[in-house]
Formats: sequence, C-alpha cells, structure tokens
Amino acid sequence: MSKRITLKSAWLVAIIAALGLSIGQTANARLETKTAQRLPESRGEEAVNRLKQAGLYDSLAEAVRATHYRIKAQAGGYQAVNPAQDYVTNFTADGIQVYDSLGRELDGRMSLAGGSVRLEVDDEAAVYPVTVDPLLTQQAKLTAGDAASGDEFGNSVAISGNTAVVGALHNDDAGGDSGSAYVFAPPPPPGDPYADAVGPGTILVLHPNKAVGAPDGHVATVFSLLGIPSLVLDMGAGEEGTGNLKVHYKGLAVELLTTVDFLDADGHKISAGQLHLVDLSAGTHVAEAPYAGAPTPYRFVRLRGVLLLSFGVNAVEADSIVSP
Repeated sequence: MSKRITLKSAWLVAIIAALGLSIGQTANARLETKTAQRLPESRGEEAVNRLKQAGLYDSLAEAVRATHYRIKAQAGGYQAVNPAQDYVTNFTADGIQVYDSLGRELDGRMSLAGGSVRLEVDDEAAVYPVTVDPLLTQQAKLTAGDAASGDEFGNSVAISGNTAVVGALHNDDAGGDSGSAYVFAPPPPPGDPYADAVGPGTILVLHPNKAVGAPDGHVATVFSLLGIPSLVLDMGAGEEGTGNLKVHYKGLAVELLTTVDFLDADGHKISAGQLHLVDLSAGTHVAEAPYAGAPTPYRFVRLRGVLLLSFGVNAVEADSIVSP
C-alpha cells in the first residue's frame, strides 16, 4: 500500500501567502532541502514582546486569530480567506510537479476534506528528499518544547517575514485544552565588535569619527603628546568588549609604543595594555593590545601616546564581546 505525504491547509496557505504566489503560477520558487534545525522558541510575555518589537501583533490572541483561514472549493480550484488579515487568495493545483532526489516524477494532487486543503503525494518508491514544485521542500522542523500527544501542535500557523506563530489547540499549560501559541524566530544577529561612537575626553585627534565602525581605509589622526590621553572610543551598550583589542592603523613614520586603557561604562579604568605599532609600509595594518580584565566587560577604550608623533587609526575591534 502506498504511503502519502499530507500537507493540511494551515501550513499550505501560510506557505502560499509567504511566497506571494498561486500554486501553478511559477516554477521558480523552489527552495532546496537543508538539514532540519531547531529554531528558538518564545512563549508568554517574551513571545508577546517579540511580536510587538517586530511590529507584527499586539498579543498572542491577535496572532492566533491571524492564523485561521477558511478554505472553500470554487470553479477551477480553491479560495482561502483570512478575515483577520483581510487576505483572500485563489489557487489551483495546475502545474504541480513532484519528484524525488533521483529526479523521478511522483504522483501529486490536491483535495478538499473537512475544510482543509490537502496536498497528497504518493511516495511509495521515492528516494528522499522529495521536492514539490512550485511549493518547497523542508527547510527546518519546528517542534514544541513541551510537546505532548493530543496537543495538535500545528493546528494553526501564521508566517510573517522570518517569524512563525504556531498554535497548539489542546495544550494544557493553563488548564485542560487551554491551548498555546508558540513564536519561532531566528536568534538576533551577533553584536558589532567595532566602536560605535567617539567617547568623551577625546583630544588631539583629527577627524575622530573616522575611527568608528569597521575598517574602511579612512583614518582618525592621533597626535601623541607625552602620554596625554588622545582618542576615546565607545564600543556601544550591549556590545562591550571582553577580549583583546585589535587596532587597525596606518601612517607611521617610525615604530611607536602606545598604551590602551580599558574603561567601564562610568569611565573608570579596568586595566591597560601596551600596543606596539611597528609596520611602516603603506596600507592598513593590525596590532593587538592585551586585555587583562576579562571577564569584566569594557565599554570604552582610550589610546595614549608616548612620543611627539602622529598615527592614523582606521578602526578598533574587540576579539570578543558580551553575549546578546
């Protein structure tokens, strides 16, 4: 007896909405299968805050309402209606192609049963992964952290950008069949290891803002004067450094030994490390000042000089920063 892969309407319509196409409209929306991965899961107040920050919904209840589609058959195909999102789309099964990893075509069709559109694929002799074109193959597997039999996780689904809200109609967290909604989204991007701004106390520096951000070839010119503090850079709130400091520099006439002070958010010195600038050739070079105060994070770095000389700072870069 042949097995069948069945994709019910909630996932199917959400995918169609996310791709912005009608089934059979194009064969260029194919996505390749990747190894399944677990995306971060948010619940409760954390989930609500994430939805609000992303500008999606003001509550989990609103997000859940947005997941419900009414499906009906019509001449030549089907219509999906979502009143909460003022969304209507018509789609058909025309042009669906299903094939396995060997390129062999498989039998695929759509049907309407109990208010759900189902995509059925005969995979009895298929070699996985199976691709449905112009739909898509599996990119990641979403699972509930507290999954239990009968929860009906996936009963409703809403997708906006890279955020998915998945309902579990019969989850019992707040009592029998109270239900839950799970919010899945990628983790926030890693922080920036470069300085975000010029800090207070900067003196004897020409164009100090050119030392802010990633290396770009432009420099702030630091005039070293007998150890007087010169360039102060702010690594940024939430991006404080915890490791050694790389200094991207250029424009040396002779070798130069400087000192880097590592400061906390209040401007108090945590530790200091020597920075030896030795490369006199053209172009930008990198030297590193050791940080002895780890794991205490530093918010500011202050470059000092020891001779009546100048040099150019293109950027500063922390080897490591605080975790987001």
